Amino acid sequence: MIKTTIVALATLIATAAPSHAEANDIINVYCFKNGKLLWEDVFYDYRAAQRASDICRRIGGTPDML
Repeated sequence: MIKTTIVALATLIATAAPSHAEANDIINVYCFKNGKLLWEDVFYDYRAAQRASDICRRIGGTPDML
């Protein structure tokens, strides 16, 4: 009886779990210059965030990626 209940519960939990997970992480890029925030933006792609960071450096700022 207990074994049947445990198997049924395990089967229920296994079928209720999603078959795949999607990660939608965001990357916030902040650009500071002379202690002031020039701009900030949100990216879902690391390459785009890296390009924004490079642009910040090009204009003399200090990027911060979170």
